[in-house]
Amino acid sequence: MKTFIMVNLFLSINGFNHPNVHIKTQKSITKFGRKGVLKEFSVESGDLQSPSTLAKHVYDEFSNYGMSQSFADFQISLQKHQIEGVALLTQNEQVKGIVSIDNAHGIGNYDISNFHVTKLIPSLVSGLLYNLEKNSVNYDILYLPEPFSPTAIVSSFIQIAVLYLIGSVVLQGIVPQFKNNPMNMITGSGSSSYTEVESNEITVNFTSVAGCDEAKYELVEVVDFLKQPQKYERAGAKIPKGVLLEGPPGTGKTLLAQAVAGEANVNYLYASGSQFIEMYVGVGASRVRNLFQRAKELSPCVIFLDEIDAIGRQRGAGLAGGNDEREQTLNEILTNMDGFIKNEGIIVIAATNRADILDNALTRPGRFDRKVLVPLPDMVGRRKIIDIHFKDKKLHKAYKSGYLDELAKLTGGFSGADIANLANEAAILSVRYNESYITDNTIYDAFEKMTIGLPSATETRSEEVVKMVSAHEVGHALMAHLFKEMFKIQKVTINSNKNGAGGYTLFTPKGKYEAFPTKKFLLANLMISLGGRAAEQVYYKHKGIPNQMDGVIFKNIPDLEITTGASNDLKQANSIARRYVSMFGMGKNIGLYDGNDASQPFLGKNIATNSDRLSEYSKQEIDNEIEELVKWAYEQTRNIIEKNSGTFNNLTDLLVEARNLDSDDFDKIILKY
Repeated sequence: MKTFIMVNLFLSINGFNHPNVHIKTQKSITKFGRKGVLKEFSVESGDLQSPSTLAKHVYDEFSNYGMSQSFADFQISLQKHQIEGVALLTQNEQVKGIVSIDNAHGIGNYDISNFHVTKLIPSLVSGLLYNLEKNSVNYDILYLPEPFSPTAIVSSFIQIAVLYLIGSVVLQGIVPQFKNNPMNMITGSGSSSYTEVESNEITVNFTSVAGCDEAKYELVEVVDFLKQPQKYERAGAKIPKGVLLEGPPGTGKTLLAQAVAGEANVNYLYASGSQFIEMYVGVGASRVRNLFQRAKELSPCVIFLDEIDAIGRQRGAGLAGGNDEREQTLNEILTNMDGFIKNEGIIVIAATNRADILDNALTRPGRFDRKVLVPLPDMVGRRKIIDIHFKDKKLHKAYKSGYLDELAKLTGGFSGADIANLANEAAILSVRYNESYITDNTIYDAFEKMTIGLPSATETRSEEVVKMVSAHEVGHALMAHLFKEMFKIQKVTINSNKNGAGGYTLFTPKGKYEAFPTKKFLLANLMISLGGRAAEQVYYKHKGIPNQMDGVIFKNIPDLEITTGASNDLKQANSIARRYVSMFGMGKNIGLYDGNDASQPFLGKNIATNSDRLSEYSKQEIDNEIEELVKWAYEQTRNIIEKNSGTFNNLTDLLVEARNLDSDDFDKIILKY
């Protein structure tokens, strides 16, 4: 009786070209296996077998690899071509011995006596392989299991401990982020992407907001709806679902949203547009759903979306199409605003300083029905803001009324946040100067620090440079004084600062000219901006520095001594002239024509639509007229300074000595023109 066991193995590169191996029991064999059973191998048709596979069969059956043999006997058998195959016994990347298979067997039949085990030392391996190749003997590798080693176990434990420590450190950094991970928002876990403020924690109301009365009036109805929604339901009125606050940064948009919630005594949910956008697609939309779901639970409440342009800008505005995370988030906002149940007590207020880039679907009626402009405050608004921010400041009594009015004029173009910062800087400087009160000088210094830069602590300029800077600033001041019905001189200084300015002339517009600049006002402003360069030319002309070399090398090149100090003035002058001609339609040749490009806010649409309406001829005409206008203004300015050279020189010397001048120093001066 024969017992057959099928073994399916692969042949290695150097494997035997023999058929499949079967194991059969046979009593005629003299070698005893386990339990004294005589066994032999029989080869029949099947898969090819390698030396290592045959050796492994022997070990599996007999717990050894064959008969022991010396290396010398192996060498003799190899030389006599009695070796059919060799399995290299390898452990820990070292050859410990070999199992050689002789060819003293029948065709396809193997006995354990055909397998021989020989121990090796490392130095014999290279020669062995050479001889095997030389005699065309097939060989391959049989990997032995590693022996038990206490040192190896200890080493493994150390490696595991090190990996555990590294993993712990990494997880300590990842887990806090995972808690805030946007993917948690999908499952409802982790921290939220919005800030929730309960009604009793809001301390801001409309009395805290100044300088934007028109915007407050628009929001009063929103507050009344949150307080008394039934009144509007009975009248059949629909309160706006959304209010869009548009205006420059720092004008009080966030403060207005807080004031609405504070006045209505309702909960307040705040989120910034950038908080919805993450690297994971779909997370922004999930966060929007969570926000509006929470708002329904807290109804009535106010949702404030700050910087909504981060997610609400026009879809498909770039050169490339496609859908992205921002567009999915915007779509979710639109869907949730449409899905509100009628008058359920949720008001969405959004803020942006770029309403021109918002998607039309977001700003249409039914979403953000009411659009409220929150502009920079006018002089009256600035005066009210000044009262709020200087209320808790120690201001000298002499400056509490009239001077604050002057400060409101001085801070033209300031936002509410700028004025708050000015008040705080003035208070800090009063402490630095060891003064008991905030004075006008303290406020001027704070204003200069914010608008121009930090003043230089030391004077490193030469006397000649200081006098030239003085002449430059007096040129600006004289032209501002010439048009004193339009401008008031606030301060003229030659104190340099760290932003590169050697001095400056501060003047403010009067009355109607702040809100409604006239043609004369623009031309006067143009001449004032050119006063510095014209003054330098007059100063060096009168000084008359002779230089024989200049007359030879720089022949016919005038005004060699004027400096680059008027570079910023020239930029301002050309800007005024360009607006005069192309924006306001006041040019002589161009006439009533708006030459400004009606450009799109996005580069992609600009390129796609070719929105430039100006021909090359029109552009050239505009440039020519700007050049003529600036040239005319410069000649007029220089002639006026020339006619008043005595006054010009006296004021230059006075400014060098005093370092600062104000309007009182110009009151009695009458200029020729």
